[in-house]
Amino acid sequence: MELWRSVLQAALAFRQDEPWLWMNDADASVYLDGAGNPWVACVLGNAGQVYGLCLYRGEGGLRLFRRMSCAGPLSDPASFEHSHDAITVWFGPKKDLDEVQVDRYRKLGYTGRKGDRMAWPDVRSHRPGYFAWHPEESEVKALAEALPQVLGFARLFRTRLDVYNFHGEDDLPLLPASGQPVSWKTVEWRTWATPAETEVGPALAVDEGSGDFRALAGLPMSHELELECDLRFMPEPVTDGGRPYYPRGACVLRGTDAFCCGMELLRPNDDAVAVAAAVLTKAMRQLGTRARRIAVARQDLWKRLLPWAQALNIELQQQRRLPAVETMWTALEEYHSRGSRRRR
Repeated sequence: MELWRSVLQAALAFRQDEPWLWMNDADASVYLDGAGNPWVACVLGNAGQVYGLCLYRGEGGLRLFRRMSCAGPLSDPASFEHSHDAITVWFGPKKDLDEVQVDRYRKLGYTGRKGDRMAWPDVRSHRPGYFAWHPEESEVKALAEALPQVLGFARLFRTRLDVYNFHGEDDLPLLPASGQPVSWKTVEWRTWATPAETEVGPALAVDEGSGDFRALAGLPMSHELELECDLRFMPEPVTDGGRPYYPRGACVLRGTDAFCCGMELLRPNDDAVAVAAAVLTKAMRQLGTRARRIAVARQDLWKRLLPWAQALNIELQQQRRLPAVETMWTALEEYHSRGSRRRR
């Protein structure tokens, strides 16, 4: 509980200063925790949406930060929605907190300042594909250490608002260790190259002797049938008893009329491409014909499914847009939105 008390005290000091008034999320810094793991720190609030601090985790966090920084004004924020790997503290009303956090603040004796709609720090752990959840102890410790150092740099930055202009676009300030004073002498500017994208994984193994493959290969080829295949996160989280996650749906649609030929929901550790191949196989067997062409948008689907498609003499095409998939997903999201409004 004392660790959480440290987080609360540091968060309230951060809230008191309101560094988002003179910093934006591009004015990032880097903090190394006790284990040497880097966290990219971004002050949130200059855009007037959420107010607080985000600590992006490690190489994946740095890569995501750079992608978001390079995104244009017409970019869809939803494209980053399930990619976050971070710890956040956002300030808002008490009603935004879950019961676990309310109970924690009660035990700490914190009551919030009356009339302040940003009096309550909401601390969350974010992992790609998972629902924002309660942080682990190591994450809480990193947040407790980083908050005072980021605030110290924010105060320093306020005295030289143009300081980033004198450094390269990949340069970020490394903050001193926890407990050390933050000054221009103790802040070290380093070049942080954007980490390479992770490999998409090996090509899908093709077992041409399996019953499913032989049955599919034996179907006639339809030169009119074109399918679209994609992986999309479902709008509602689910749980199998642990941390809630957003299941991905491996979906197959007929390109001519957006008819859904099949869908399978994935758990976080499932091989998504193997499941997509299984859904495609089942869909074509039910249709009684092989597709002439299968369109995908994702690089991992195209690369890993290619040997499987070639073995079946099916053209696998990577294209930017999948009209049938987008039609179905728009309808699904509208249905979910109507259901959410009814529940409220």
